[in-house]
Amino acid sequence: MPLKQKTITELCGREGKRVFVITPKRNLELNMDELPPLVSENGFRIKVKAVLGMTFDNGSKENVSILKSGIMLIEGANNEKEAYELYSKLIIDGLKVSRSNIE
Repeated sequence: MPLKQKTITELCGREGKRVFVITPKRNLELNMDELPPLVSENGFRIKVKAVLGMTFDNGSKENVSILKSGIMLIEGANNEKEAYELYSKLIIDGLKVSRSNIE
């Protein structure tokens, strides 16, 4: 029986905040140049932008890192649903990545 990969996992918290990692089932090879406008439109401020990833925050609660592979680390989401909704808004809706490549 093959192992089933869980798409979202809660990690140990940081400074009292919950931390979630979303790992798509495939390497998404995201176009990192398309991400900054989406991040800004959703109220986030870019802290670090590099070829293989980006880190951004909303100035108070959430700190997010996303890698070119599509892996996203979300610090400060209240629960898995909230973390996945942010992922979905940026990656699935914003970058038009098929949900079948993620789940």
